[in-house]
Amino acid sequence: SFLFTPLLYTGGIYYTQNQFDSSLAYYKRAEEINDHYPKPLNGSQRLYNRLGVMYYETGNYRQARNYFEKAIALTPLTEAALRANYQINIASMLLKSGEHEQAKAVYEGLLPLDVFTDEIYHNLGIISLGQKDYKTAADQLSRVQYDDKKNIDLYYNRSMAWSGLDEPDSADQYLHMAFAENLKWNGHRKNVTYGLILKYQG
Repeated sequence: SFLFTPLLYTGGIYYTQNQFDSSLAYYKRAEEINDHYPKPLNGSQRLYNRLGVMYYETGNYRQARNYFEKAIALTPLTEAALRANYQINIASMLLKSGEHEQAKAVYEGLLPLDVFTDEIYHNLGIISLGQKDYKTAADQLSRVQYDDKKNIDLYYNRSMAWSGLDEPDSADQYLHMAFAENLKWNGHRKNVTYGLILKYQG
């Protein structure tokens, strides 16, 4: 059990460096240690959430949900923000799986907690875009205020909403803001979001 925490944090370091194979190897070793004990070790919910995120990012949504639910089950009710974070991960997984109404119900259920409201409204806006309810999408996305690289996706999605409302000038303005944010955070490195913005512009 002494090795559990170092393995967990080493996996986290590799994850932040985008070395997913190494990260997963350390996380799985930590999971093996955790499984040897009748009671989950301290930090096991963090491990399960991280594993859920990794499976989510590789498209294995069923396995991702299993780990997210394990993380929620081990998190005390008193830690509302942490539980909400794990529930947002489940909602994101449902969204990626095309289960929009289920995802929407999870997000709306979390709004009264007044935590992660930017992420929640952003994802509700994405759902509204998928349902072609552009007016609602524009309203939901206008409530979001980021100060990091998530602005790239936000401006891209705002452009889509204004385009759906047949407001090409506003759509073009937000598209150029998305390009500017991408340059600010990613420089001239190739990245998926930049490709999506270019595709949408085309």
